[in-house]
Amino acid sequence: MIRVCPLERRNVGRDFSVIDVAVAVVDHLEQFLDHGAIGPGWRHGIQANGARAMYMAGVARKTYATRWPLWCGSAVSADRNGCKNGVMSDMLIRLYALPATPEPLSAATLAAERLVRKPIGCEHDLIVAWVQTEFSAGWASEARVALQNRPISLLVAVQDDQPIGFVCYDATARGVVGPIGVQASARHSGVGAALLRAALVEMRAMGYGYAIAGAVGAPAFFRRVAGAVEIPDSTPGLYAGRVHG
Repeated sequence: MIRVCPLERRNVGRDFSVIDVAVAVVDHLEQFLDHGAIGPGWRHGIQANGARAMYMAGVARKTYATRWPLWCGSAVSADRNGCKNGVMSDMLIRLYALPATPEPLSAATLAAERLVRKPIGCEHDLIVAWVQTEFSAGWASEARVALQNRPISLLVAVQDDQPIGFVCYDATARGVVGPIGVQASARHSGVGAALLRAALVEMRAMGYGYAIAGAVGAPAFFRRVAGAVEIPDSTPGLYAGRVHG
């Protein structure tokens, strides 16, 4: 059994509770709606989109749930990060208009840029294993694809000879930037911004005019760093019908 994380109640008609859920129970969206501690209001209209967003975010992935508590707060977290109604949409980034500095870069971001590089061959397996341990098997698969591309389309941030963040592009699909992840201890230090900026600059140099960020859980970050704009009607986008292990 997996303990569902406690959730705060917000005065927007949403209702959650804390229960025990077997990993197998949440293999399918309808089972999640029935057993995932979701109030009845989530099953209809806009609020149902929030429940689906949680499902797509990895709430129901067995590979994710075996390592962390079920993330039933993903829609609430997404709201905090600027998502509308907890729904994570794709975002469009205009590489031809990418600002040289999306904001006066902090000293932390400037320092973080010096940590970003492409991994060399002997590091590839270590990077994939780290991504799987820190994040998910799905992200590890995309990291593997990016490392097999020529040229390599993965950047890693390294500090004290250890990876602390990564970003892929041309992994989920051509022209898509992501996934991007920074380990918990290194967040809010400028590493994520440095990784995203470096990836977008490389995509622009390759001749792309636009980049797509898929199923963005932190749109405010992408707007600030890259001037990204939401793509309407893009949920679930590329991830519709994907295989769940």
